[in-house]
Amino acid sequence: MSEIKQLDSNINITNNWQKTCAAEDWSKPEFKYVLENIFTGNASYHRKQWEFVAIFINLIQQGKLDGNSVGASFGAGKEPLIYHVLPYVKSFLATDLYSWNTGWDTAKMNPNEQPIDFLKRNAPKNSRLDNLKAQEMDMRDLSEIESNSLDFCYSSCAVEHIGHKEDFIKHLTEVKRVLKKDGVYVMTTEFLYNHSTIPNKGNYKFDIDYLKQLFIESGLNTQPIFDAGCEENRLNVPRAFVRPLVGGKNMEKLLASAAILDIEGVPYTSCCFVLSPSEESTPSSFQVNGLEQSAEFIKKRLLNNVKNLYSSRRNLDPFYSLNKNTRLYLDDHITFRTNESNKNPIKLDRANFCFTDFVYFGAGNVSISINYKLEKHKGRINWKVVEKYPMEIKQKTELFTKFIKHSGKTDCQTIQFNFKADPEKVYAIIGQIAPKEMRKNDIKLNLTSLSVTALMKPVD
Repeated sequence: MSEIKQLDSNINITNNWQKTCAAEDWSKPEFKYVLENIFTGNASYHRKQWEFVAIFINLIQQGKLDGNSVGASFGAGKEPLIYHVLPYVKSFLATDLYSWNTGWDTAKMNPNEQPIDFLKRNAPKNSRLDNLKAQEMDMRDLSEIESNSLDFCYSSCAVEHIGHKEDFIKHLTEVKRVLKKDGVYVMTTEFLYNHSTIPNKGNYKFDIDYLKQLFIESGLNTQPIFDAGCEENRLNVPRAFVRPLVGGKNMEKLLASAAILDIEGVPYTSCCFVLSPSEESTPSSFQVNGLEQSAEFIKKRLLNNVKNLYSSRRNLDPFYSLNKNTRLYLDDHITFRTNESNKNPIKLDRANFCFTDFVYFGAGNVSISINYKLEKHKGRINWKVVEKYPMEIKQKTELFTKFIKHSGKTDCQTIQFNFKADPEKVYAIIGQIAPKEMRKNDIKLNLTSLSVTALMKPVD
């Protein structure tokens, strides 16, 4: 317990840790102390690192790591925070949908293995494990945990994966039931600055009003202030999602880590809330500080990223969305996913031979150039520009189509699309054998070369 005593005596935690992830948090004394002395890690400016440290600090601030508390984690997998909490509690229960065939690497056990054995097998050396319990458990049904039995519980970006609003409410009302009167639930999830809640089942991203309503409907109090501010520095600039580009994976390796991410023009980060059971008919809610200024800065820098990225012609990966291992909107969980074939990409019909990822151009005049060479194909090829709203999985709309007739000889073709991008939408290019051609038994497509490039000139 010496670390906690030293932290309590040497660092006065006056900062508010019910907040969004921001790069400057890594410089705060309590964050640096916990990261270096409890987690024994270096600053990565990765939002998952921030979540674990922020949860730990909030548990200290709430007096729940005093050696006498009973706690639990939901959607825990084998996350490192489990092992960092164990020395400072009386008893701790880790729960998840532990299974041998899950698509999540953090909860993927060996066949016939028990959750407790899985966690012990993955424990760091010299971890305290005598007070650890583990159980397969759905976050929406905590019936195996007694009412009013927990001093604290936490979850690290797990809530958004369990379903829709009714599922979130089920989980949060169950949390209220299992907590003691003075218990707390420290919860991190994904936070949007400039967009309304994105309701993709199994991978929500939340706006502040949606979260506020969830807590109220579930009967949970929050701390009075939620800090959504961030300093205007380069580490708070949204990290551009460049994987749709040819060589994008290598480009991402060269990009600095950032606290805020961007997929399809949607900037988001992690946020942390401290919740407690309410005895009132209307739970206490929170005031939001700094959101308007942060949203303005982040949107401006995101558009600047887009402008810089596509101010010169860029090669798009023409086969990105045809790849069975496409992770789509779980790309930010890449280190926690396995068996990607379980995560279906956008549904494709078998006629498609080219399908780029969807790209955000902001408000700009876009020029798409397609160059390809076919050998001995006689028939029609359809080229399409399709659009959709960012991070919308199911719906896409055909914007433009060009039909190219091939004679059966070796053909080299250049197709051009020019259009004004809608700043509320994203765009992809599809190359498709005409449906009538697909019904022919002898259909053959010998594609010997294909490139798709994009150029964007901003408009006021």
